[in-house]
Amino acid sequence: MRRVSSRLILTAIGLCICCILLIFAVSNYSHSIEEIDKKPAKCDCPPAEKIAVPTVPLTPIATSTTTTTTTTTTATTQILKECKETEKSSPVQRAIIIYYPHHQSEYFFPEVRWLYRSWVEMLLSQPATWRTDFIIFTYNFSSEFRSLGCVNRIRQNKEETSLCRLFLYVPIQFRVPNVTNNNFQNAFNNAKTVMASYNMNDTFIGVPLVNDAETFDPNRSQSLYDNLRGYGYIDSINAIYEGYWTFKMYDFVLRTDIGKLIIFQTEY
Repeated sequence: MRRVSSRLILTAIGLCICCILLIFAVSNYSHSIEEIDKKPAKCDCPPAEKIAVPTVPLTPIATSTTTTTTTTTTATTQILKECKETEKSSPVQRAIIIYYPHHQSEYFFPEVRWLYRSWVEMLLSQPATWRTDFIIFTYNFSSEFRSLGCVNRIRQNKEETSLCRLFLYVPIQFRVPNVTNNNFQNAFNNAKTVMASYNMNDTFIGVPLVNDAETFDPNRSQSLYDNLRGYGYIDSINAIYEGYWTFKMYDFVLRTDIGKLIIFQTEY
């Protein structure tokens, strides 16, 4: 009888172990694939009426003669909009929002044109009852944007067609005294002159809106100029805050950078 060497035995054991591990890996991978089930997105946010601010007890205030304890209670308030599922046939208002630095047009305008083109292509595929506006905050209504068909007008209703909407916004770094004096009265003189040459009949829309206490605070504006005017992304952020009144009517808002492309893809 031929003698079996120990090396042959170890080789056989090793092969058996490899086969077992391979079978185990394949079976578990197949099982995990079967468990993946694409389900439609559900509206699972908490009902608005259940969102409340808890009671906040205050520390007793001691004086030389008396001690007073005060407790403040805030009733249930609606903080978020009620979450509703969106159907294909439902009227939906959406906005794509960017900030465009007008003083760097040679670098950024080609990127804006690509983003604009992707928005136009996306409009061809969106449902008939949906509207998606392309909103641009910038400090100058240049002829390039006029050639793209942009208007200086806030959306009026859900039936109005999707448009490129350009709103004049004063960048933080340009908020020097001769611009901010008299509540920004002269801040948009150049832009108004350019728009007048286009024979535009739109009501002028400029940001900030100084008489809107919800979106503008002169002390905050001055603080941004003093401390953050050198921060490269301050206007991308601040335009959303001070320009909120221009897009608060939309159901969905996407704030994006200029160098992006918009793709429409929905499964029903």
